[in-house]
Parts: sequence; structure tokens; C-alpha cells
Amino acid sequence: MPPLTALLFGGWKRRVCTPKLPTVFCISPTARRYAKAAVQYTLLCFVAIILVLWLGAEYEAFHIRRAESTLKFYQTDSVCGIIQLQNESQTPLLIETFENMTVAKAYPEPVTVAHCGDCGKCSNPHDVNIYDDTKNTLFETTLDCGKRAFIWGRRTADKCMLENVGFTEPCNECWVENIVCDLRYCIFTCIWYGLFNEANTGQDQRTLNPCTRCDELRCGPDFITCAGVNRRRAGILSDIERDLKNEVCREAAPNWWDDSVLQDKWKEQIHGSDL
Repeated sequence: MPPLTALLFGGWKRRVCTPKLPTVFCISPTARRYAKAAVQYTLLCFVAIILVLWLGAEYEAFHIRRAESTLKFYQTDSVCGIIQLQNESQTPLLIETFENMTVAKAYPEPVTVAHCGDCGKCSNPHDVNIYDDTKNTLFETTLDCGKRAFIWGRRTADKCMLENVGFTEPCNECWVENIVCDLRYCIFTCIWYGLFNEANTGQDQRTLNPCTRCDELRCGPDFITCAGVNRRRAGILSDIERDLKNEVCREAAPNWWDDSVLQDKWKEQIHGSDL
């Protein structure tokens, strides 16, 4: 059998088919032209796709470089506290933002400092407990839901997160919106990194790669504003290496989400365990 390149690019001349000459050698000039054109168009499409991805990644990188630092979300004096009301006629728990630790400690009712920064839709025992339980898998799960959303849309991401993570619906909305934000502002960066760099997910991930850095700077501020808490704000160390001195909260009560009393009161407050 002749070399494939010879067949495609005309290195073999057309011959008259005989019993001793297999039909594979009897390729017409027209067939060779079609084969050559097919290869050329395939290569051209491949180059065009790579060029579009590169230009898109460079455009996103330009905006990433101009984005503000997110340190202000971790170096704030305000804290989110969970107030356990003693009056049984009142709501068992209140989740409120305090100006600083001094104000929180001076509150007349018992206050558990849940995390640094203002409260948000994820600032509750159920969701923060999930943060801790999934600290080494949540990134990978969210990435998988993001891939599904890229093909099937936002509703698929919403369903994927609810089924595979189990956040409360308000908190889940923040996470889904973050996925949508990544698809809008980081898609080229993440595809480029995924194609041309070693995969860096799950427990193997130790530092921010271009994809996670884009998420951090372009989508992180809106996510924090919505959710209130992420793992760093709650003092939870995750599968991504962080600046322990400047980013990880030290004011949050250690493992407060494991408090069965808080969990029971929260479930009671939202009418059972149907989250």
C-alpha cells in the first residue's frame, strides 16, 4: 500500500487497473484533489480555532491584569454572626453583620462568629457545613457543572449543583451565577489552559492557574457579595493553596458548623430538613 501522503498529494500516478495492480493504486486525479482539499480545509479550520482561542485568551488576560485585587474582601473588620435568641417565642437564629468583633462580643445575646466580612446567602450552618465537607472536591464538582452549562445552559448548571452539592436554593443561585460569569469572562482562558497545560484540579491543585485566577479576579467580587462566605472567609483550608496570612479568616469560631444545636435550630427555622 502506498504512503498516505503520496496518495493525498499526487505522488502516485494513475495507472490502469490490472489483476496484479490493486484498485487502491487507481486513484483518479479528481479524487486526489478532493482528498488534498479536505486535508487543507481541516488544517485551516484547526488553525482558525486555535487562533480564536488564543486571541480570546489574550483579550481576557488583558482584563484580568486590570482587575482589582480581592484582598479587601478578606481584610475587612466586619464579621458575620449567628445570634442564638434565648426567647423561645422568637426566631431561633438571626444571621447579622457586625461592624467588628468588639460589637459582636458586646451583643446581649450569644453570638457565634461564622465568618469574616458581611453576611450573604450562604452564611448559614447548612451551606458552610457543605463547604467544609467538600473542601477537596467542590472545585472539581463545580467545574463539571460548568462544562455542562457550556453545552446545555444555566438551568443545567442549577440542577447539577443542587443534585451534586446540595446548597440551599439562595446559596445555589450565587454559585450558578458564578459559573455563568466564568463562561462569560473566562471561557477562552479556561479552554486554552485545559488544552495546552497539565490538568490542575481536585487534590492535585495547589496554586491558582490562569483559569482559577480569572475566576478569582473577574467573578470573585460578585460571588462574595452574593454568597457572603467562601471557604477562606470561614477559615476553611481547601484544595487550593492560599495566602494564609492575608486571606484566611482567623476570627471565625473553629468548626462552628459542626454544632448540632445550631444545625437543629437552623433546620427548625426553615421548617424541617427540606432545604
